Amino acid sequence: AIAAEFNYSETTFVLPPREPDHMARVRIFTARAEVPFAGHPNIGTAVALAQALEAQGNSPPDRFIFEEAAGLVPIRLLREGGIVVGAELTAPERLSIRSAVSVEDAAACVSLSVQEVSTSTHPPQVISVGLPFLAVEVTSRDALRRAKPNAMVHERVLPAVCTDGVFVYVRGSDVGHLHARMFAPLDATIEDPATGSATGATIALLAQLGPEP
Repeated sequence: AIAAEFNYSETTFVLPPREPDHMARVRIFTARAEVPFAGHPNIGTAVALAQALEAQGNSPPDRFIFEEAAGLVPIRLLREGGIVVGAELTAPERLSIRSAVSVEDAAACVSLSVQEVSTSTHPPQVISVGLPFLAVEVTSRDALRRAKPNAMVHERVLPAVCTDGVFVYVRGSDVGHLHARMFAPLDATIEDPATGSATGATIALLAQLGPEP
């Protein structure tokens, strides 16, 4: 109910840890449901906790461990001039490659033509490093710009493959650069401004499949 009232993509609730050497137990909710893991909420929560410690005159450690439904999430704090300004995390699970989805269904999920979905590296595929997403590569920045979620198709396609989010991306002109968008209308998020858990899974998939270093 609190997360629905805030109506953000995710809201975190910080609880005492079960293990004394961990920083906190963190539960993450969208406006509709609890999720086992998410990227950006972990980063923001770690920075907020570190800055709260600094405001109390305490020096945060270099590393936090959060207990989450998907497992333990190690987080390294990033500092500039001795002040915490950011963080980076390690996902709680190794990459898992799950159900494939037909090109026709994937294209329909994001209101594009079949010809605008690329399968040269992988088919439209559900992947996860703690939270599953359907990863769909498209052929151009223009296709990515025009993509928009079709909620009726999402309702038909996504529950059967155990996800509610579609991560659409295209490769940039430089090796390792991706342009991406994520749609999850079934989870009250028409479009998420940034999705670390989907990005991490997609990077892991491309690193496993691709020849580039």
